[in-house]
Amino acid sequence: MHSATAPAPGACSGCNRERAPALLIQRETITCPCCWESIEVSLDLSAGDQQYVEDCSVCCRPLVITIRTDGEDLSAIEVSAENGE
Repeated sequence: MHSATAPAPGACSGCNRERAPALLIQRETITCPCCWESIEVSLDLSAGDQQYVEDCSVCCRPLVITIRTDGEDLSAIEVSAENGE
């Protein structure tokens, strides 16, 4: 008797799928505009230009972080308090 086995979940059975681009994570030290402490943030440069909110690891206030990148290299980073301080 012949039994067929299915490939394991997530296994590729000879397909030719494109792989997702690798993440380009870069650690940067920024200064919180609220408490003036230096903190480290991780930036994903593979996602292109972005703006997101991240809490300061010292004072816990929300910071708006804007990055500009060419997809590989960081060209600019701006940090401001979410409430405009």
